[in-house]
Amino acid sequence: MLFLKITEVPFKYIVKMEINNSFDYNANYTIDGVNGSTIAAICGQPAIIYSAVIDLNAVQKEYELSISGQSSYDGHNGEISPNIDNLTTAREIVSRVILSEN
Repeated sequence: MLFLKITEVPFKYIVKMEINNSFDYNANYTIDGVNGSTIAAICGQPAIIYSAVIDLNAVQKEYELSISGQSSYDGHNGEISPNIDNLTTAREIVSRVILSEN
């Protein structure tokens, strides 16, 4: 067993949001799939990942998340790729993402 004693509570966190729209095809992500993947044929363009660093010590009460990358087209590796060059309408699913304290 591993026991950890936490002496300090972290005050900075990274908040991430993933958003996707199934069947959102473009020239790079077609109904025929990508590299023979039938999952990609259903999904269309990969999900976009938005993120922001939240500082609990800051006076700031509102944070705008920005695009930090995309998931893989079929979810095979769980990684976030910063390259969003081949995404088109997927970038337009939301216009802004705001995280605020109520």
